[in-house]
Amino acid sequence: AAYLRALLFTDGDALPEASRLAATALALCRESSCGNEGRIVNLQARIAFLAGDRAAALAAALEALSLNRKAKADEEMANSLRIAADVRTELGELAKAEEGYASALSLDKRLGLAFKISLDLLRLGDVAAARGRGDDALVFYRRALDASRGAADERGMAGLGGLAESCQTGACRLAGVRTGPGAGSEFWPGDTVRPL
Repeated sequence: AAYLRALLFTDGDALPEASRLAATALALCRESSCGNEGRIVNLQARIAFLAGDRAAALAAALEALSLNRKAKADEEMANSLRIAADVRTELGELAKAEEGYASALSLDKRLGLAFKISLDLLRLGDVAAARGRGDDALVFYRRALDASRGAADERGMAGLGGLAESCQTGACRLAGVRTGPGAGSEFWPGDTVRPL
């Protein structure tokens, strides 16, 4: 229950309360060996990221990755990789960010998660654009658009089409890193973003 409440507070932008609830959920999970430690630590990483604490966010994402690997929780491993890559993108560690997004993409493809595949491809496009590789960004954005179509995500399709068009004109418009409610779980162009 504390985990679900923490999620609600994260999406409602009450980060201190979300952080407190996530810590409670983790303590209860560890006491009872609930098996969801990695998921909860991912939430802590997301909360730290939203609060602007990059060091804590990266440390928590890497801890979550380790926990999720031990638990063989592939979907949560992909989430850990994505959060770590988001932090590394903000830190300007673009090569490491690209590796993280590519690894998350590999896991999400294996799991058949079309929405997450779109998300990974979108972020790979952002990194490619930030690294001055507009042609690669265009390929990633188009692939993200295709995956969005496969998931029947109209909101994603609309935003991604605009990104692909901007790359064709030679001026890739970066999607950026989402900082508003729900960051780290759902992200599409047009949401509140902080440019890379």
